[in-house]
Amino acid sequence: MTIKKNLFLIAVGLFFILSFVVRLSQLGHSTYYGDETKTLYTDKTIPAVKFMFDQRKGPVQFMAAWFMETVTGGYDEYWIRLPFAVAGFLSVVVFFFLAKEFMPNWFALVASVLYSFNGFNVAFSRTAQYQPFLLLFGLFGVLLVLYYIKRRKHIWLFSASIMFSLALLSHYDGIFYALAGILFLAPELKGGQTPVKNFLIYLVLPILIFAGSFYIPYYLTGYFESNTVNYLSKRFFGSEDYRPSNSLYTISIYNPFVLYLLMMFVLSLIVGFKDFKYRNVLYAWFFIPFILFELIASNPGTHILHYFVPLYLAAGIGFKVISDLMRGKAKLVLSILAGLIILIQVAVSIAIFIPSMRLNYPWSETTLFGVELEKATKNYQVFLYGFPYDRGFREARDYLNTLSGVRGIYTNDNSVAAKYYFMKYDFTPTGSNFLPRFYLDVYDSHEFVTTPQEFLNNYVTEKEFYVDGKLTSTLYRLRSL
Repeated sequence: MTIKKNLFLIAVGLFFILSFVVRLSQLGHSTYYGDETKTLYTDKTIPAVKFMFDQRKGPVQFMAAWFMETVTGGYDEYWIRLPFAVAGFLSVVVFFFLAKEFMPNWFALVASVLYSFNGFNVAFSRTAQYQPFLLLFGLFGVLLVLYYIKRRKHIWLFSASIMFSLALLSHYDGIFYALAGILFLAPELKGGQTPVKNFLIYLVLPILIFAGSFYIPYYLTGYFESNTVNYLSKRFFGSEDYRPSNSLYTISIYNPFVLYLLMMFVLSLIVGFKDFKYRNVLYAWFFIPFILFELIASNPGTHILHYFVPLYLAAGIGFKVISDLMRGKAKLVLSILAGLIILIQVAVSIAIFIPSMRLNYPWSETTLFGVELEKATKNYQVFLYGFPYDRGFREARDYLNTLSGVRGIYTNDNSVAAKYYFMKYDFTPTGSNFLPRFYLDVYDSHEFVTTPQEFLNNYVTEKEFYVDGKLTSTLYRLRSL
């Protein structure tokens, strides 16, 4: 028994170490993605309160970035992303303890590995956006609800309300975790073990107070209408700004190892044949966001990550169901096969998200463990975050700062990120009768745009920029200058 316990502790320790490494290694390597720059409070002529309200989502990500800026005195990519990476790692720890509420230790570890090394969760842990905080607070809230059910102390329920409030203050998607917590409590309310009065006082009312302290003035002052309504309309009803959406394709980009996905879905389905206390709650937790994002929303993007969360738990339970049915060699073969698939998924996540591996995935064709991975296509609307990406923006900015008379610049890369790195200069798009003085041509750009040679014929090469020994971009100067 001691040997098994020690083996489990070693496995858990290794799991947490790898989960930490894949999230924090070379965290400052990549330049900011466009949406990351929106978390930065750069224009100090705007009051901080107005900056927090004049957004499309809750204030948590902006406060985290502002705190790091205040502490470090700047906007260094590593330091700004650090609290998000730490939150992502802590969400793994919380998920592990949550999984242990549903299944024995080893199966909880399997479910936790599925969660930790899913490409969505790794990518957003390496990005200065709200997702890691939302997952951390949302999962913590659900865990505290389960602790309340076991211990019957109101402090657990009140603490859960704080976590759900913070999840909602991270993003509206926090509602999925608050609903999950309520669903877990539903049998308690129906059976009378938890009086409705206590449910309202210790859970619902604090959420309304804490989350409402931001969202009520956010709505009443018109920021919701001016910033969010149009955005939600585009997401739910479509827009010419977006290409067609394909969630299966988005999932495959973040998780190119198909067997990992197949194993997770198959194990999740097995839960349907096992009658246990919270089976229907897991179903509801999955189907509420699934129906919203896949059957109602026209362009759900990466928000689909939320219906994966109950699937990780279901997969762990499903693995236990199969394991209990098998004996001897069959059980050993199952364990070895599942272990190999999990190890490969861990290796794939490390390979595609840690910059030192230099795969340039998904911006170009990549060979990984002998398998050809195609680069992402422009045929679908795919939001790419967290993958290693550095095309020399910082070097180009520093070089431009040494020149005089720069004025305007344009690029074939993401315009939001470019406006941040070149904020000292006018960002001047090309027109029918206008060419910017400087043009940064990025290879394997985030926008998958290749600059036509006939356009570049108007320019002369000013300077080339290399990252890790590879030519990533070229700065051009207009010939007439």
